[in-house]
Amino acid sequence: GPYFGLILLTVIMQIMLGAFLANLIKDKLEKKNIYILGTALYVVADLIIYFVTGYENFWLLALVGFPSFIGFGMAGVATWSMIADTIEYGEWKSGFRAEGVINASYVCIFKLSIGFSAWIAGIILERTNYIPNAETQNIETLDGLFFMGYIFPVIIVKAGKSPAFLSIRVLGLNLFLERIALAGALFLKMKLVIWS
Repeated sequence: GPYFGLILLTVIMQIMLGAFLANLIKDKLEKKNIYILGTALYVVADLIIYFVTGYENFWLLALVGFPSFIGFGMAGVATWSMIADTIEYGEWKSGFRAEGVINASYVCIFKLSIGFSAWIAGIILERTNYIPNAETQNIETLDGLFFMGYIFPVIIVKAGKSPAFLSIRVLGLNLFLERIALAGALFLKMKLVIWS
């Protein structure tokens, strides 16, 4: 609609505010805790929007959603900061800096998650009888879009914090990132041998 640009600008400003707040509290909280705080803001705001405010009143939705985008900005800054720490850790353990491999791996996983989300969104739209380019949608479609925008992200965040996934992440992802760093170091060593 006519207000889309203004809404998008407001969302971007909220995300930037979250990034700024993360920078302000970085000396008081660990990066992991900033990430947890950011995702908690995001999850709590989304749950309140879905179960309390609904989508009928845009201004109430925008007011309650304000902390959500601040949390998104905080979590984003914390994520990239922890990736930088992973690069440093890999260099400390292996003696070689493998930032390209680690960043590329993160971006690859990020893009795979976007693809998965788009696939799930397509399934939700298909099951809720979404009609492309229609002036209005039926209530089933609006509810499906609302679920997709507010509950689906909460489910994904909660799944990432579940005990089963956490043990995989602690045992697997840290080891995975360490192996990526070491593989990158090995790749660099092989390149150095070839170039010399």
